[in-house]
Amino acid sequence: STPLTVERDGETVALEVTPVQDPEHGMVRMGIVFDATTLPPLQQIRQDASGIFRFLKALITPAQAEHAAKSVGGPVSIFVAFWLYAKAGLILVLGFARFLNVNLAILNLLPIPVLDGGHVLFSLYEAIVRRPPHPRVVGGLVNGFAAILIALMLFLSFRDVKLWSRVTGRMRAPAAEAGGRP
Repeated sequence: STPLTVERDGETVALEVTPVQDPEHGMVRMGIVFDATTLPPLQQIRQDASGIFRFLKALITPAQAEHAAKSVGGPVSIFVAFWLYAKAGLILVLGFARFLNVNLAILNLLPIPVLDGGHVLFSLYEAIVRRPPHPRVVGGLVNGFAAILIALMLFLSFRDVKLWSRVTGRMRAPAAEAGGRP
C-alpha cells in the first residue's frame, strides 16, 4: 500500500493505493483516474501557464533549485509521456499536448538570444539605443546559446534514457518473477 494525497473539490484527501500486477501487460499498475474535462478551456490554459512559472521560480530559489532541475525531462521523457497519455485516452493526450504547447510558448519568450524572447530583447536594445546591435555580437550570442541549448537537450536525452531504462527494468522484473512476459 502506498500513501497518496489528492485534491478533490478544493480539499486535500489522504488515500492508500495498492499497486496490483497486470498479467495482460506484465507490469505493476496503480488505478488512478484523471478527470481532465472539469475545467473551462481558458482556466486549463491558465493552470498550465502557472505550472511553468512555478517551475521557473523553483529553479531560481536555492532551496528548491536542485529538486526542480532533477524534475526536468527532455525529448525522451516528453515522448514517453505522450505515449503513456495516448494509451490512457484521447482527452488526456490532448490535455498533455495543450500543457506542453503552453509551456513551450512561455519558455520561448525567455530573454535568451537563440529564442524569440532574445530577438525581442535585441529589438528593445535597438529601439533604446537607436542602432542595431553589432552583427558579430548577435551572432556570437545566438551561436553560444544555441550550443548551450543543444548540449542541454543532449544531456537531458541521455539522462532520460538512463531513467526510463531503469524504470522499465523495475517494471519488468516483478513480471518475470511472477511468470509474466519479460
